[in-house]
Amino acid sequence: MKHAFLSPLLLANLFAGTAPIDEESLEAGEITPAGSGDFLNSLFTGEQRLDLNHEFLHHDDISVNRSSLIYRQSRENWSLEANLGFTDIGIDYTDAVGLTRATRRTEESWSGGLTLSLDLNDSLSTTFGFTAYEGYADYQSVWISEYYDQRFGIPFASSYETASPRGIGFQTGLVWDDSYGMGRFSATFALSEDDIVPAWSPALSGGPNPTLIAEPTIESFTTYSGVLTWEKAINPDLKSHLTLRYVDITARDPRIQINSQWAWAINGDFTLRAHLGAAREGSDFDALFGGLALHYDISPQWSASLSGRLYRDTGEIVSAGFNTAAPELNSSEISASLAWSGPSTTIRLGVGLYETDYDEPDEDNQFFADLYADRDFLLGRISLSHTF
Repeated sequence: MKHAFLSPLLLANLFAGTAPIDEESLEAGEITPAGSGDFLNSLFTGEQRLDLNHEFLHHDDISVNRSSLIYRQSRENWSLEANLGFTDIGIDYTDAVGLTRATRRTEESWSGGLTLSLDLNDSLSTTFGFTAYEGYADYQSVWISEYYDQRFGIPFASSYETASPRGIGFQTGLVWDDSYGMGRFSATFALSEDDIVPAWSPALSGGPNPTLIAEPTIESFTTYSGVLTWEKAINPDLKSHLTLRYVDITARDPRIQINSQWAWAINGDFTLRAHLGAAREGSDFDALFGGLALHYDISPQWSASLSGRLYRDTGEIVSAGFNTAAPELNSSEISASLAWSGPSTTIRLGVGLYETDYDEPDEDNQFFADLYADRDFLLGRISLSHTF
């Protein structure tokens, strides 16, 4: 089992709400039932925003392409956000031990979500949402699935089941804007159910004549999570954002993560952003991460950013069975972006380098030595936002 990924979402995007229909006027013939223009005008109204995003991660033997469409609509006391995502993953699978054959494999996945926010009063609002996805969330899962498809799916075809990752989640929260200048506080609770890529191993079947079969470890898990955040403008030039996250996954110790973010407007043209965080799960997992980003407004229309991030952890955790988890990881990323902003449209292009540096896999994890080899990935991002 990998790190908890929640990742991600299916089926969204559609309606917001329409004005109520006066049935008496309809019966009197004062309203045309097939008024599609009026219906669309009432459906898509208020302040609206459309975001199109695409990013890719590329190495000689791994490629990941992610695209997303996000629609936001805000009215007097409520707002709606709907998103739809598509991911295409391709790997050149190899096995350092040589028990399986090298092959090319591609996978596609879909995700989506819908979130509704309601203003309860001038200082308090609430959110309700759901997310769902179907397909592989990352290239590591595709690689591990290919290993088990060959290693156990072929010799144990009658007892082996091909993985079908999917999940659904629900969340709700409260946001409170303090009127005494303490800032904004928010609390979110989420619940998700995920079917994952399990580990398989040989086992004896029951009955009077036992035979050798393939048996999986845990195939699905439930995740409970809670997030507390505090946003505060220290002064007109300095803003802070503190996040505390608690995650409880089936058969795992709870994970606690803290992240502190700062934004400093150095002058009218330069803004410096920084973040620093840590995570801990029981006595088996620790992570540290941080980064800096410098934003420069070149002109009223043009801006540029340069950012860097560092991350390290003590290695992923599995709940039971064969160890598919990554060893200790140190990674870094550096990227640059250029943006153009018009009256209602913003276009941003970015490029970067992402480097992974893994420790040597354990003896029982040599099957995935090629998966957890050190790599230098090329990153690319393009986004378009339009408000109307």
